[in-house]
Amino acid sequence: MSRWSSLTRHLAALSLAGVCAASLAPVVSAAAPEVFVSSGAAYDAGYFHCGPADGGFAIDGDWAITRRLTIFSTNDGVPVRDIEDIRFDGRWVNPENGKWAPDKGALTFFDTLNPDGSFATTMLNMHRTGTYLHGAGRIDFTDGLFRGRDAESSVDVAALCAGLAD
Repeated sequence: MSRWSSLTRHLAALSLAGVCAASLAPVVSAAAPEVFVSSGAAYDAGYFHCGPADGGFAIDGDWAITRRLTIFSTNDGVPVRDIEDIRFDGRWVNPENGKWAPDKGALTFFDTLNPDGSFATTMLNMHRTGTYLHGAGRIDFTDGLFRGRDAESSVDVAALCAGLAD
């Protein structure tokens, strides 16, 4: 009887084949990623409308934004993917009465790029924390589906409107 069982010999052969295949594969190299960081402010008047269309009031968004874009390229300088991380910290404001509520969160885009720089695929991870609007999820722009809890659901927006009303 052999020292090695049939299964052991089979696994050893597969491992050896994998090592051989890996050693024959061309080496793919990449340049160091480029990183761009920026910050600023964003103000969006009338981001939400509360109440009836012929009345009610607007809610404005006011945030400090930081953005970090990392671009990954081949050694030839061809961008192949990027990650864009956007952090926001601010508040929702009812400009009519001055009431406000905090708003904070992050958006992270994961893109694969075509050789011409256009987007091949995009995924967006998001989360938002605040007194009224909170949620987390992912949007796959390839199939258009959202998975998670929508921070801007009609229930959450209604609660924000009620909280910032007179």
